[in-house]
Amino acid sequence: MPSTASLLLTGLLTGLLTLALLLLTSCLFWLLYSLYRNIQGAKSTALPYKVVPIYHYDFLTSLLFNSTILKVLNKILPKPAITSWRKLVVGSWPLKARHAVFKAFKTDNFLLVTPGGTIFTTADPPVIAQILSRDAQFPKAIAIYKSIRIYGENGMWLLLFSIFKDV
Repeated sequence: MPSTASLLLTGLLTGLLTLALLLLTSCLFWLLYSLYRNIQGAKSTALPYKVVPIYHYDFLTSLLFNSTILKVLNKILPKPAITSWRKLVVGSWPLKARHAVFKAFKTDNFLLVTPGGTIFTTADPPVIAQILSRDAQFPKAIAIYKSIRIYGENGMWLLLFSIFKDV
C-alpha cells in the first residue's frame, strides 16, 4: 500500500502538470483567437496581407523564436522565398530585402498579420508623407524606441543611418 507522502506527491505532480497543460492550452487558444481576429480586420481593409506567426515588435517572443525555432526551420526546410513568413518574421527584413518584397507582392502597400497586431507596410512615398505628417492619427510606438534612447531623442536616426551605411 502506497504511503501518504507518495500519494500527496503524486497528487501534487498531477495537479501541476494539469495546471501547466491548462495554461499552455489557454495561451495557444488566445494566440489563435488573436490571429483570427487580426486576419478578419485585415480582410476588411481590402489590402493584400501576409500571415506571420510571431509579432516581431514583442522583444522576448521574437528573441526566443528567432534564436531557436526559426534557426531550426531554416536548417531543415528549403530556402524560403522572399515573401515567406520565415523572412518576414524577422524585424530587419525591410533593410535586407528592400523593395523586393513589394515587387513580389506587386503592390507598395500590404499588411503583416500577427497574433500581436497588424503591421501596415508601405513603400509608397505619398503614403509615408501622410503618415509622418499626421501625428495624432498615427502616433509613434514609443515603447519600441526605448532601447535606443541611450543615443538621445534623435537616436533612432543615428541607428538607422548606421544600419543603412552597412547595407
